[in-house]
Parts: sequence; structure tokens; C-alpha cells
Amino acid sequence: MERSSGTINPTRNNPHKLSTRAGRAGKRSVHSRRLRPVLAVLGVSLLALLVVLAPVCLAGVKWTTDGVPVRHQPGGSAGSAQDPQIIPDGSGGAIITWMEARYGGLKFLVFAQKVDSNGNRLWTNNGVEVRGSTVPSPTGWGTFPQIASDGAGGCIITWMDDRYNTINGVNKIDIYAQRVDANGTCRWTKDGVGVRSQPTTLDYAYFPEIASDGAGGAIITWTDFRTAGPDWMNPLPGAHYHIYAQRVNANGNCLWTTDGVGVRSQPTTLGSAKWPQLVADGTGGAIITWQDWRRLGDIAMGDIYAQKVAPDGRCVWTADGVGVRSQTISLNSPMDQRIVSDGSGGAIISWQEVRSNNKREVYAQRVDVNGTCRWATDGIVVRSQNLPGNDFSTIGGDPVIAPDGFGGAVIAWNDTRSGIANKYDIYAQRVDANGNLIWAVGGVGVRSLPGNANQAIDQVITPDGSGGAIITWTDRRYDNPGGPGADAREFIYAQRVDGSGHCRWTTDGAGVCTAAGEYAGYPQITSDGSGGAIITWEDYRTTTGGSTDIFAQKITDDVPDAPTVTGITPYSGANNGTVNITNLAGTSFQKGAQAMLRMAGHADIVANPVNVVSANQITCSFNINGVTTGVWDVVVRNPDGREGKYASGFSVTAPAAACGASAGVSVAVLAGLLGMLSLAGLGTKRKRR
Repeated sequence: MERSSGTINPTRNNPHKLSTRAGRAGKRSVHSRRLRPVLAVLGVSLLALLVVLAPVCLAGVKWTTDGVPVRHQPGGSAGSAQDPQIIPDGSGGAIITWMEARYGGLKFLVFAQKVDSNGNRLWTNNGVEVRGSTVPSPTGWGTFPQIASDGAGGCIITWMDDRYNTINGVNKIDIYAQRVDANGTCRWTKDGVGVRSQPTTLDYAYFPEIASDGAGGAIITWTDFRTAGPDWMNPLPGAHYHIYAQRVNANGNCLWTTDGVGVRSQPTTLGSAKWPQLVADGTGGAIITWQDWRRLGDIAMGDIYAQKVAPDGRCVWTADGVGVRSQTISLNSPMDQRIVSDGSGGAIISWQEVRSNNKREVYAQRVDVNGTCRWATDGIVVRSQNLPGNDFSTIGGDPVIAPDGFGGAVIAWNDTRSGIANKYDIYAQRVDANGNLIWAVGGVGVRSLPGNANQAIDQVITPDGSGGAIITWTDRRYDNPGGPGADAREFIYAQRVDGSGHCRWTTDGAGVCTAAGEYAGYPQITSDGSGGAIITWEDYRTTTGGSTDIFAQKITDDVPDAPTVTGITPYSGANNGTVNITNLAGTSFQKGAQAMLRMAGHADIVANPVNVVSANQITCSFNINGVTTGVWDVVVRNPDGREGKYASGFSVTAPAAACGASAGVSVAVLAGLLGMLSLAGLGTKRKRR
């Protein structure tokens, strides 16, 4: 399946032609919008030094190696499962939705599954049927689901639906939604409530996006072609795509105008608007952004606009939106806009575009709660064309964005600075609330393998809760001669970049799914609420004929518990030599740990040698010759720097007096006493009466 241009999901460039993505054994073709690099870019030595000096910890996959099956049909006989989407469940697990042709043909339906923090599936085996096969149209489908939390351990899912694909001979696609509670029960009308579904609302509604409203419901936005007239192939003069939105409450009732409020729909606004994205504004409304062609019409280059919709459905900012990027003439339209909250009622939006030298770069803009752009006109450059040490630019694109929790954001993108044809790495940059770039110029290398290491693509991102982010992607690093095995193809990797721009996991990414001969792709990611992430993806490992399953994996810092010290044998020793410890007891001792005696105002006494017998026992020797007597703390320090302490656990004493000297003193004392008794006459015999 070719990767489409200017879209959010792989098949979105043609919603009328669904694909099972057969023939994936060949190389995935590159986005048509990507441009080939012309020269290589040298590494940044300062950045490399910072990365080397940064503290690094291993990443640990917490569930079954290479992932747990979320939807698993051995042999692929039950059709293909595609396009998984994921949210946290609020308890360390996740809820995943996907579309699937379970009953054959191209009749795609919508399913969902909940996975707990340990990777156990909690709902119906292979998923709850959210939009089933019993709707009126026998050939109708539900596709491209999107998901948001209901705030109560469940979710709300929305999708494109063609159950009424013809009304009076007119083609029609609508938007539906369903709520699934924490137990996996669908709470609204079977097969979903109509969000945009009235018979009089004709033509096509495309690719809904969804955000929680904070009250158990959701706000949904989509691209709408309702003004086209009865023949979408020959639309009425002046017909354009517009942006609409609807709010659905916890009971499945639509709260705004029937079939949605016009977010960008004024008759006097020229051109089309497509591909909306949204984020909750924290007060029951949402901020929506989209690509817009109003300035010069549909035949020319576009812009990026945004609008804030209040909880009651009113558009708060300028009618039909404020220009986020609307003044610069580009060589190509800005695209792939993404949006996150700025934490203050506004939003940060990122996108890619070609402004000069035929090179695609990454830009961003912050829009405040009042709809005012706070950064440079038409956005700041996130991925600079002028990389250090080079007099030329290369290509960066497909940006994804996550909030940093401090009013800024972390943005990651594909990057071709290596200069090797068809090789894509991944870089990232942090932008603060004022639009300043925090990390190294040009970004930090998330995945920047040397040589011809092929493609890293499909990147997605989630915050790590500490100012950084976790990024996952499809990786083809072994899809070349010399890879580990003839069937090595596509894998899933991930990397955590902390708030300072240091990659914390294995260089160039930790393996999430690296099964031999694997095809694994199109990952999605969400936070686990504890600094880690849960990742889901399409998986080909046990299927045939190009069909796919859905798998998932949890990944987090593989940091063991800090050590504890609970006892020491012996617990004292004289300060005239070495004391051999036969059992320093505790928990979480690591190989390479140090054992020490510590007293305030004195240097630590470090044991040598140290033998870590197990995670619960250390044997060691302390040289305490001449050290200060008194009570010392017993400390164990693991190689990761974390310590455990047994307070006042060991006593250093003065040496005991020698046995011979003590006897001599005793004899002398006894002799003296006897002498005194003799002089007093107490030693003579008694007279007989």
C-alpha cells in the first residue's frame, strides 16, 4: 500500500477505495511529498558529546516479548484488521480500536479491546463489535475509527459510515459514534448514533477526529462536502469542502445543530478546507485546526487556520477561523498539521511545508486562548534549513507533536540529512512556551543510524510526563543485504527523549517488536500514566494473504528498585584490622554494587572486595584499621547510583586488652590485697575458747 500524501492515515487519500495492503513484502513507497536529499550533513560534535554524557537507562518491554495479541486470527482467514488507534484507560492500561473486514470482502467494521496494565485482554475475545454487520446496507462499512476517553474507564469511538450509501441515487457517507463502557458494553444505539447522518444532508463526510469534552461525552470534527449538490462527480458551482463539528454527551445525544455546526463554512469564504485536527480546550470546548485554500482558491497553495468552539457550539474566534499560517507564499501547501494544548486554554500547532530552496521543513505556531498567534508570523522554524557546519539544507517532514507539560511542546519528524537516498531517520526538538528552541539546533537524533540503514517512518509521539516524550516508529533498518536473516523486514522501535534532549534508552531505539521475519507497522502510542507508554500496531506474523492482526506492547524505563539494607553479620568489629562480613542482607542488590560504612564528618569506608551473592546478599570486607570508634550506617550503592541504608547498623570498637597483660595486673592486685589483709591481722588463726 502506498503511503498517501498530505493525509493522516495511510489510505485516507482515497476513502472510496479501501485496501487490504496486500503485497507489503515489497518496499513501501515513499510519500510523494518527500524530496530526495542532495548532500550529506555532518554530525554535531557538541550534541554527540551531550548525548554521551547524559544518563542512560535501558528500556524494558513489560509484556510478552514482541507484544500481546489484541486481535489475533491465526491464518488470516477472518480478514484484515487495520488502522489501530489507542488511548489510556486511566488505570495503567489502554483501549484500542481498529477497522476490520472480519466477515470478508471490503465490508470493514469497527472493533475495540481493552488491555490492562499487565497486558491482559479484558473484553470479548478479538474485540467488542462497535459497528457491526447488521446495519441496513448489506455492503456498507465503518472505517477509520478514532477514539477518546469517556472519563470513566471506557471510550467514545467515531468513524466514517456508508450504511446509507445511496439516497435517491445520491452517494452518501456519514459520521457515527458509539460509547463503550469500562466493561466493554456498548451504551448507545446499536451500531452507533448518527453524528452527521440526516437524509437531507447529502454527499460525503470524511475522516472524523475526536476529543473528550471532560463531561463523559466528546467533540467530533470532520471534512464535509454537503454543498456539492446531488452529483459529487459534478459539484455545483462554488461547492467546496468545509469543516463541521458536533458535541455528543455521555448519553449519546447530539447537543449542537443537527448534523453539526459550521466551523469553517461561510458562503463568502473561497476555496476548500480539509483534514481537521482538534484538541480539548479544558473548559468543555475544543480548538480545531485545518488546511485551508481560501486565499487563492483550490488551484493554488493553501494555509493553516484554527477556530475555538465553545461548549455550546459557538465559534469564539474570527468567523471561519484565524490564520495560523496565512501570509507567506510557499512553493507547496503546508500540510500534516497537528495540534496539542498549551495548558492555558490555547494550542500549539505544527506542520510541514516548502518555503524556499525546494526543501521541506517543520514549523510551529502557538495560538492563545483569545485566538492570537504568539510566535513569529506564520510560525517558527523548528527544523532549521541551516544545520551546523553545512551551507545547504535537507528535508524534514511528517511532524508529530506532544505537549511538554510546561506550556511548550516536543515535535518529532522524518529527516534525510544523512544524504543517503531513500534513508529516513527521526529527529526531535523541544519548543518552550515562548517559541524558543530548547534542544540542539537541528534537533536531537532519535534514530540516526549510520550508513544505509533504510527507513524509519510512521512516527508517533506521546508525552513522558517529565518534559520529554516517547516516540515510536516503523523501522526497516535490517531490510538490506547483511540484515539478520533473509526475512528481516519491518519492526517497531521506540525511544524516550527526556526534557533536556537526552535519549534515555538504547541508542537509535529500543526494540518493541523485532520478531524474525516480521512485518509490523503503522504504530500508535499512548502514555501509561507512569512515564512509560503502550504501543499498538498492525502485525503480519501469523497471517497469510496480506491480512493483519493487532498487537500491543508496554514499554518503560527498565529501572530496578532501589536497594534496601536490612541487616549485617557480624554487626561490629575492632578498629585494628579488617572485618569480614558474611551476610550483608537486603533487597535489589545489583552486580557491581558497592558496600560502605558511613558516619557524618568522616570519609566513607568502602568495602573491598565485594561479592554480590544474590539480590538479597552481599559478602565483603571492610578495612577499619584506625578508624573512629562509634556507630556507623551501612550503605549499599547500586551501579545506577541509587542507595539503600541500614542506619546505625555497624559498631566500630576499640581493641580488647591482651589476655597476658590482664592476668599480670590481676595477680599484682591480688598480692597487694593479701598484703594489706596480713598487716591488719585478719589472716591469723582464731583462738580456741
